[in-house]
Amino acid sequence: MHKILGVDHAPDSVILTDGYAAYASYAKKVGIAHALCWSHSRREFVDAQSTEPQGSLEALRIIGALYAVEDDIRRLGLTGEAKKLHRLTHSKLHVEAFFAWVDRRIEEHGLRPTTLFTKALNYVRERRLGLELFLTDPMCHWIPTIWSVRCAPSRWAGKIGISVGPSWARNTSGSCGA
Repeated sequence: MHKILGVDHAPDSVILTDGYAAYASYAKKVGIAHALCWSHSRREFVDAQSTEPQGSLEALRIIGALYAVEDDIRRLGLTGEAKKLHRLTHSKLHVEAFFAWVDRRIEEHGLRPTTLFTKALNYVRERRLGLELFLTDPMCHWIPTIWSVRCAPSRWAGKIGISVGPSWARNTSGSCGA
């Protein structure tokens, strides 16, 4: 991974991934922030609808509210500090409510057998810090490019916006599709 992504990064560099453990290890070793993908977290609840439809739909509703806030940011053309303030004012409330809901649902399920729903709950709980990173870094995107949807990394180096991936997926504008 070091050969592909390198070891020298600009200050405040962030790597956005699907949560694969090797990326977390890499980020820690090279001293960069590790943001995690909300669309991968969302997918866990989509998959869990067969075992817990009502709970899964509630998770999807809350995550959907985050998508709506990002749509507003794009529609308003917000960048930099204005984007950060909008996320802190609007998205943070949804993120906090989501994780409080996750904690309550995990407590409710207690020692019951593992289901796709409890796996989804634990998946997001374990990834909370990486999922919250987009709130305080306006350059940090919270959903991936087409390349990272295919479970490969999408990285942007600090504030210069370099994406790593095949040439057809590169986006040098700093936007990961969010």
